[in-house]
Amino acid sequence: MHPALSVLLLTTLIGAAQGLVLTLAGVELAARAAGPGGAALPSTFLLAGAAVALILSGAGLVASFFHLGHPERAWRAIAGWRTSWLSREVIVLPAFMGTTALYGLARWAGHDAALPVLLLAGLLARVWFGCTGMIYAAVKAIREWA
Repeated sequence: MHPALSVLLLTTLIGAAQGLVLTLAGVELAARAAGPGGAALPSTFLLAGAAVALILSGAGLVASFFHLGHPERAWRAIAGWRTSWLSREVIVLPAFMGTTALYGLARWAGHDAALPVLLLAGLLARVWFGCTGMIYAAVKAIREWA
């Protein structure tokens, strides 16, 4: 199996973005659980984490276009969402990015909804992991490793 560089970049970059958002959620939950006497998290740390997650997932999205035979038809990938894990992944990716951006904006504005939005982004990251896993489960070369 010799995957294209674009697939390697896509998988690595989006995985890093997902992991970063899940880590941010864990850190923010731990800080909340510690209560007012716990260590305060600098808002710039959380904002930077959200920005890096957006950059990583955006770069992964750009990398994915280099793997397409007809990039101009990429929008049609959504059409098979009922049966295709790839279509579901294509739907979850922008939802994850949008939710992560919304978290960054809420955190920047100091809004109380920042944590619930981050938890939603974390949930979308988990769903996205599931979609990606199901795509790779269908690849014959990977099934042969088992």
